[in-house]
Amino acid sequence: MASKRNSIMFFGLAIALGLVAAFMAQRWAQQRLVDAQAQVASTQTRVVVAAGVIEFGKRIEEASIKQVAWPIDAQPEGAFHDTGQVVGMVSKYHILPGEPVLAARVADPKTSPLLAGLIEPNKRAVAVRVDDVVGVAGFLLPGSRVDVVASKPVEKSQEYSTKTILHNLKVLAVDQTASAGSEERPVVVRAVTLEVDPAQAELLVKATSEGSVQLALRNPEDQAIPQVAEVKPEAKRVVVRRAPSTGSQVTIIRGTQVNTQKTRR
Repeated sequence: MASKRNSIMFFGLAIALGLVAAFMAQRWAQQRLVDAQAQVASTQTRVVVAAGVIEFGKRIEEASIKQVAWPIDAQPEGAFHDTGQVVGMVSKYHILPGEPVLAARVADPKTSPLLAGLIEPNKRAVAVRVDDVVGVAGFLLPGSRVDVVASKPVEKSQEYSTKTILHNLKVLAVDQTASAGSEERPVVVRAVTLEVDPAQAELLVKATSEGSVQLALRNPEDQAIPQVAEVKPEAKRVVVRRAPSTGSQVTIIRGTQVNTQKTRR
């Protein structure tokens, strides 16, 4: 009986020691997990990113952004850490899902008008009157890239000279729309607003006053500036007619006297 009681006591003691060991192991594992999470948290921050596609010129809403963990040493410059800082701003670029929302890519409409907030520093917005031909048959949309081709009449002639005067300009707005929208269907517009620097603005206004301008739509990934020769009117051929000859001259020198006499053929 005594041996049986001792066996039960030893068995109970073993169970108790096992429970204590399991509890200690669990506490140790939990502490290690907490320490690891704290170490990871010390190297990460929260960054605001796009939850879905944010289109160019669109006002940012709460549902269109979210916060995600981001390594502190890899966070992009100008990143926001609170969604409240971004809600209500206007996107200056097309922002894809998961892309960080940066200060340089949004504008605050409270401090600047909608279109003015889309203009880059040291740039200007100039409107060009267009029709369905100049407007590339309605396929110009905000965010498109265009070249400007100017044509002006040649002085004292009915001919025109044509030259590409500006390259790779960004379209800020078509008519009064600064967003490309979800459906990129051709729309006939009456005016296109281009982003230019001050020197380009003067050149564009001068070209519109001297003649007409056309907008050439280009691939936005094409950053090259081709060397295009100016198209000038073909020079008219000048026909020179020689007067009919009635004869030739002979010079006769006699000492200090010089006489010229005409001869007939």
